[in-house]
Amino acid sequence: LFGNGMSNLVDIECIRIWRNFPPVIVTINEPLDGSTVYGQIVTINYSVANVTSAKWWLDGIDSGAVQLNSSTHTLPLLSRGVHTICISPIGLDGEHPDVCAEFTIRAPPLEVEITSPTNGSSVPADQVSIGYNVSNATVANWTLNGAPVNSVTLWSQQAIILSLNYGSNQICIVAEGQNDQQLTECIIIIGHDLD
Repeated sequence: LFGNGMSNLVDIECIRIWRNFPPVIVTINEPLDGSTVYGQIVTINYSVANVTSAKWWLDGIDSGAVQLNSSTHTLPLLSRGVHTICISPIGLDGEHPDVCAEFTIRAPPLEVEITSPTNGSSVPADQVSIGYNVSNATVANWTLNGAPVNSVTLWSQQAIILSLNYGSNQICIVAEGQNDQQLTECIIIIGHDLD
């Protein structure tokens, strides 16, 4: 404030106002740091505030500009193993530290379950209807007493196993998944002569 008096004297009074830059906020919501992702396509869920521009870095390689008006970014098909995704933000006051998340890509877990009949059940014939669930398998086969009998229909949940022996029979699903996963699930079925 400048004040001029009648005798041309000048009086000055000042105050200093400090205006802070708005805080730059960057968050990677998914995948969380240290998490496991099943499947090779990863969608990053993120949020930004007061960012003027930013870049993606995938495993140390520049992967393009961050879309500031979006909240998701889909990564290309990734190999299995550990990956690091980073956002490198710039605010009105310049560059800010990278915000990163490290995650591990794994093959989806192989799951096999024989749902019916119960283990040790008896059937009054030489065949049995088997209820089952198979998830994330690439191929699966039925075995009867250690010998392959037919392939498992992965989208179905019911199969008929023929030619049971009289007495104890071991029926198994032998499944293979991605990344060399293998899993076997078995039950014992007792076959009886109708006579």
